Amino acid sequence: MTLRSAFLALALGTAGASAETSAISDPARSALESRAAEMSRALLANDAAAIYDLLPPPLVTEVASATGRTVAEFRLLFIDNLMNNRPGTGVAEHRLDLAAARLFTGDDGVVYALVPTSSLAFDPYRGRFRIEGTTVAIPSGETWHFFTISDAAAMAQLVAVYPALAAASLQPVTLTPAP
Repeated sequence: MTLRSAFLALALGTAGASAETSAISDPARSALESRAAEMSRALLANDAAAIYDLLPPPLVTEVASATGRTVAEFRLLFIDNLMNNRPGTGVAEHRLDLAAARLFTGDDGVVYALVPTSSLAFDPYRGRFRIEGTTVAIPSGETWHFFTISDAAAMAQLVAVYPALAAASLQPVTLTPAP
């Protein structure tokens, strides 16, 4: 995996055993809602450090290793890439539709939230474009971490780290031009 594709995979389908998010405890749902709001704020503010901190740590460790970096080195590169190497790139709108989220209980016993996601993004090469897909919310104790699958390589890395998600029928996001 190239460093560029690793950044893309981290910066940005659903079946199986699922239920509405009302099936999780009130504290877990409240924590999910709070972290979802953090994610949207971080993306809209282009706060690279906050975006990084919302990613699942085991996945970050895997991507760092795949790029030949330590986690600390990868964190610095990730933040630098988003802050300095991508001028004119950002997110104008971001929505995690928690009302439409589904829970997926993996064969590992972990309950993941599969959250429909929509963003309006822009960059100097494509202009404005809409991103539609699913963000996987992964619990770690009382904390939820988020990962939106940007492409097949990112999906493969996610499933390598969280094999139970292979049964979730996840799909990468779609990008369409936006006016």
